[in-house]
Amino acid sequence: MRNLLGRLNARSAEELSRISVAWQVPVSGSDKLGQVAQLYRALTDPTSARDLWSRLPADERALITLLLSADESASLLADLAAQLGQPEADVRQIAARLYFKGIVVRIGDDDPLPVGEAPRLFLPREVGVLFKRVTDEIAAGDVSQTPIAVLLQSRDDRQIEEAAEHWGVRVIPGLRTREEILRQLLTNIGDPRRLPTVESRLRREASRIWPLVRDAVDGKPVTLAEVIASEGIVTEDPRRAQRFRDALGELEEKLLVWHTYKTDGSRWLFVPAEIRSPQTHTPAMLSIALPAVVSYDAEVEPHQTHAVAWDLLTLLRALSPPQEHRIFDVNDSPKVWLWKLNDSLWNRGAETPPPGYLEFLIDLARVEGVLTGGDPAIEEPFQVSPAVRSWRDRSFADQTARLRATWLSSSLWIEGSDRDDIEIEGADWPGFRLKLLAHLALVQRNSAYALEEVSTWLSRHDPDLLGASFDVSSARNPQFPNDDAANRRAAIAEVAAQVIETAFCWFGIADVMLRGRDPRLVRFRLEQPEINQPTAASGTALTVSPTGDIALNSPSPLRVWSLTAFADAKTLKPESTFRVTERSISRALQAGFEIRHVESFLTKQSGQSLPPEFLERLQTWSQSVRRIRVSRTLRLTADDSEQADQLGALLEKMKQPSVRVGEKFFITVENTAEISAAEVELIARLAGAGFSPQGLESQRPANQHRPKVAASPQKRR
Repeated sequence: MRNLLGRLNARSAEELSRISVAWQVPVSGSDKLGQVAQLYRALTDPTSARDLWSRLPADERALITLLLSADESASLLADLAAQLGQPEADVRQIAARLYFKGIVVRIGDDDPLPVGEAPRLFLPREVGVLFKRVTDEIAAGDVSQTPIAVLLQSRDDRQIEEAAEHWGVRVIPGLRTREEILRQLLTNIGDPRRLPTVESRLRREASRIWPLVRDAVDGKPVTLAEVIASEGIVTEDPRRAQRFRDALGELEEKLLVWHTYKTDGSRWLFVPAEIRSPQTHTPAMLSIALPAVVSYDAEVEPHQTHAVAWDLLTLLRALSPPQEHRIFDVNDSPKVWLWKLNDSLWNRGAETPPPGYLEFLIDLARVEGVLTGGDPAIEEPFQVSPAVRSWRDRSFADQTARLRATWLSSSLWIEGSDRDDIEIEGADWPGFRLKLLAHLALVQRNSAYALEEVSTWLSRHDPDLLGASFDVSSARNPQFPNDDAANRRAAIAEVAAQVIETAFCWFGIADVMLRGRDPRLVRFRLEQPEINQPTAASGTALTVSPTGDIALNSPSPLRVWSLTAFADAKTLKPESTFRVTERSISRALQAGFEIRHVESFLTKQSGQSLPPEFLERLQTWSQSVRRIRVSRTLRLTADDSEQADQLGALLEKMKQPSVRVGEKFFITVENTAEISAAEVELIARLAGAGFSPQGLESQRPANQHRPKVAASPQKRR
């Protein structure tokens, strides 16, 4: 058993204690398995290994170095002594000290050594890898001026993947090669906007050490001793020493701080130049000239930052009951429904929502868990899930951040789901979007460019923008016969332009402008306008007029969600206004709301009493709905009055509300069970007579079941 974990499990509690002292690892608790786990983490940590190596005497280092050269084979003590040129008894003592430190073991530690057989020594596999890294670092000398692309070659695949995740690279194990991940990682490191994000996620101890190395004069390395002294670390205190090592390990894992050795053996810390000044270290491919700025003086109304979050709430409200039509597929929805919905969206089309926009919102909503259903093959309509309650309580900024992160990490081309003229297979969509953001950071903000020139530049600037390998099926493919590279660039340019026109505009990152028959222009914004109109002089969130018009002075998701329950969106810009109508009140009452709920919400949010004229309208509209509240009851019938008395006493003892009529008791029950055909008929008659039955869910009778239909394969949107 050559692995470290197995060797530690075989040690006694006393031996584990000695190992923890040698490595300066604080071991807490009396549980052996917990102690082994703590030691294992420390004995596989490069920072711990460097610290221990600096404390080891020269003879122990020499023996470790000799065992490292033996690779996987175990060495006889006599052979080791001969190679070191020392007496076997002395080497045995050195090996014994290293054994007590958990570094050296022998084959069959737990078994008695057969008579006449010499011990064979080796390093556990994990310890050997760790000390090999330390000795290689010492042999490499000062690497503080080495490019980060070269430094990264010393990291194994797991370390590269962990670092890439910290820098915003989506890692798909088994699907993305090391070269692809490294290429994207270097691109992200060269993006000046990435470093602040990585810095913001540092834990407290690491965030204290980071400025000491980052702000060194002229970017020169600083000695480890200086950092320890600045932090007042007492290295003899295992707990403080471990916290310091954990902080250094975090900085090293995120590629912020690197370790190097000088010729005198001293240890230094440095920040690679590409991280310290990312804007001055761009890839060589950036020598391709940027597209030219185009003069455009017309006023352009920018897209709002939180438009997608607001529109998602609007869509969820439109899919919430009551509905005149159950929606199974937004592409096959009634035109009237689409027209009305389009009028309530920030990102709207001429008459109906922009192509692909509703599918885009639905995909985002599914990931957030606020929307389910939507399968016409089995007649399953869209349903808003209870998770919408927690979603509406988030701020617009939080919602937008989550939706944008969901879009960036989506493995599908959700912003191009409506495209039937082009199919992309095998593309790295998360990497594509992140690289697109990084590359477009090079163009001037608030300046106009020809969209076609921008997309063409992107395709030449980064031929791997969609990934190392992808397949394209296009109605115009191939555009360049016998030229695969040109067709590849054409596909990248087409997809890039599509994403800029859709998701970039929807999220307020860019604005696409039309100039009649001239080529379209695109402007990438420095700052996107917020959906936040000036609050009224009274400081209230909204104001209500006598006619039922509501001005939303301080929008929030919860206020938007609440208002759309009983009011219709009238305008979104320049200010957001809603209108309460007889139809909107009828919709709210049919959904289970009460007039008192509407009055309470508007009074609280406006900070004043509602206009009398408006209150009178609410009451009139409420009465016109002619609601009848329907509930289900359980009837219990006793055989005689004596049993009825006993049953009544039992129900009273159970504190079960009931109504007694003779020997019968009627108990109101929850409307969760399937209802009978007779109940369905009664409700239908009431509705046909002009009443609005409330409180009983519309369900199928118990003896009627929807026939199962085999789902047909559909293209994933």
